[in-house]
Amino acid sequence: MNVKHMIATVIALVAAGSAFADATSNTDDFPKFASTKARAEVISELTQAEADGSFVATEGEKYPSVLVASNKTRAEVIQELRQAKADGSYARSVRNYYGQ
Repeated sequence: MNVKHMIATVIALVAAGSAFADATSNTDDFPKFASTKARAEVISELTQAEADGSFVATEGEKYPSVLVASNKTRAEVIQELRQAKADGSYARSVRNYYGQ
């Protein structure tokens, strides 16, 4: 019985692997692009834009960290967490967050 299962598994894997065999290449065909600026110029412009705040992050870019001061002490936050766990509101919010 194990040999039959093994043979069936191998056949299934071979058949599944051949489904990807028709791809002729794995590269995208991008149009030819010739830059008008040197790499150093682009880096210089980016550094300047980051320094003066005109750089706007787009998808995949690093977003700037925003520092926010807390108006609660660490002890107050820990006490709120303990209270939420004790009255069950912490468990409810976790379930709501994860959709359970």
